[in-house]
Amino acid sequence: MSIYYLHIISDFLPIIVFLLFFNRNMLKQLWVVFIYSICSCIIDIVIRYTHLSHTAYFYSISFFTILEYSLFSIYFHFNYKSNATKKLLIIGSTTFFIIAIYNLFFDLSHRFDSLPASVESILIISYSIFYFYEQLKTPEYTFIYSTKTFWIVIAILLYLAGTFILFISTAYMTEKEQSMYWPINSFANITKNILLSVAFILKIQQKNKIFQHIYNI
Repeated sequence: MSIYYLHIISDFLPIIVFLLFFNRNMLKQLWVVFIYSICSCIIDIVIRYTHLSHTAYFYSISFFTILEYSLFSIYFHFNYKSNATKKLLIIGSTTFFIIAIYNLFFDLSHRFDSLPASVESILIISYSIFYFYEQLKTPEYTFIYSTKTFWIVIAILLYLAGTFILFISTAYMTEKEQSMYWPINSFANITKNILLSVAFILKIQQKNKIFQHIYNI
């Protein structure tokens, strides 16, 4: 079976798992990830199975990059504890939206939104590191790997780290080279979808009361 078909099939996995374990996924931040999974599935199907023009493809990818960044940022905002970290997220988001909107209206090549996608990767990877730093500094759980947030952040981190170089290089590739290296994106997406599904299966963990008392959480 082609890697592209596995990619599309895997898009449905977190959506199905979320619904199967609906009672474990009632938190608002989990709904943000669920909405992202649906949007990701739709855009992948549209791009794969419709014959978009170069311009339509460019705008579809560009709008999805903005949507993807927005949903990931909202998710991190829900999970950050420090006001300083939330302010950094707002500064980063302002920078991203300026770049993304400029690229959307002034990129005359209409090929691929390499710059916004690359900036998104750098910022979201940074937000992931900030999240783990906060957890090390003021831990809320005895075993962080038993939480839904851990697996979601790892899914996002691996997905964007895995596609970062690809997205930077795409602007300089021919169409033949893009088709040769694009399976990297599919592998990253499959990994992301599996890890998101793991997160949706897990039960919601209660915060450790000892840690809450020590760190005044």
